[in-house]
Amino acid sequence: MADPRFSPALIALLGSGDVRQWAAIALVSLEIDGAVEPVRRAYRAWLEPATTPD
Repeated sequence: MADPRFSPALIALLGSGDVRQWAAIALVSLEIDGAVEPVRRAYRAWLEPATTPD
């Protein structure tokens, strides 16, 4: 399944908490240059503490 045509769908999945990690791993393994910044943004978002409702 190492097909770079999947990269847009995988980048879109970076916003989904359920599969974010798997999408990032797949993008890294595909070595898609255009995915570097989306993966960085997803990682930064993961590092931010979740805000709780009042």
